[in-house]
Amino acid sequence: MFAKTLFPAVLAAIVLPAFGAEWLTDFEAAKQKAAAEHKPIIMDFTGSDWCGACMHLHSSIFEKPEFDAFVKDKFILLEIDCPHGDKMPAEEKARNEALVESYSVHAFPTVLVLSPKGDVLGGFLGSGFSMEQVQKELQQGADNLPRLEKAQALTGPEKLQALGELYKSLNNDARPCATSIEEQIIQNDPQDTLGFAHRRAVERQRRDIKSRTMRLMQWRDSAQILAAVAELQPTVMPENLPLVLELKITGNVLAAQSEEDLAKARDSLQAELDSMPESPQKAEVANRLKATFSDIHHLFLQLKAMRARQAELDMMR
Repeated sequence: MFAKTLFPAVLAAIVLPAFGAEWLTDFEAAKQKAAAEHKPIIMDFTGSDWCGACMHLHSSIFEKPEFDAFVKDKFILLEIDCPHGDKMPAEEKARNEALVESYSVHAFPTVLVLSPKGDVLGGFLGSGFSMEQVQKELQQGADNLPRLEKAQALTGPEKLQALGELYKSLNNDARPCATSIEEQIIQNDPQDTLGFAHRRAVERQRRDIKSRTMRLMQWRDSAQILAAVAELQPTVMPENLPLVLELKITGNVLAAQSEEDLAKARDSLQAELDSMPESPQKAEVANRLKATFSDIHHLFLQLKAMRARQAELDMMR
């Protein structure tokens, strides 16, 4: 009888687990059903054939009758599976991977509470939680749905303030995934009074620098690395200076031809680091700098051995 009340697109997207809760697997169908019933969505990013924590979350929480009773008539359930195997059609797998990207999911499992339009209202990462803890996080997300709808109905400074307060109320797990609310704040804050546009620009530049660093590390060419540093430094935002300095550490070490070169590089890099404002990134690079140059003699011996191995490889080609 229940199935007859659902439209075909939703029927095709249902997974029937061992207990009573129905999990959809299609994002658009879940949003359509959530809008029709005015309910928030629980979206579970999982790796069903490789993620042990995901499997534990399902067996210890999602497959329990207590969970079914909690979500009944309150949430729309959506599973976004990202398996390593080939059990999923390529098209569905591509759609799910696109959702991972759009919601900035970096760990599995990630469980988000969404509005019917897909805005993040709350959530959590990982497993090992009690049923009570999971229900608390999910309920807080559900409680944010009327807050979001009220904020979106406002205009001007009142709307900006309400959206900003909602975003700040999200926990540290959900906040990085709430990109759509961030975008709404930026659109309603042309002067960037709340700093969201600046923070987004910093994050984008940080990702670009890290991506470039990974490519450069594959070649381990000191000239290329130091040329990239020289190109980046004039335009890098202050918050990202430690990332460039970390790249510079590698370039200076690879370019050193003596222990004296390494000592000079250490002192120059330390002075540059000292001039930067305090930040978690600065603290991380300070540890890297200290560890790298803790024994200059041993470091130089490592460099000589690496160069000797590279010379042997070059002769074999």
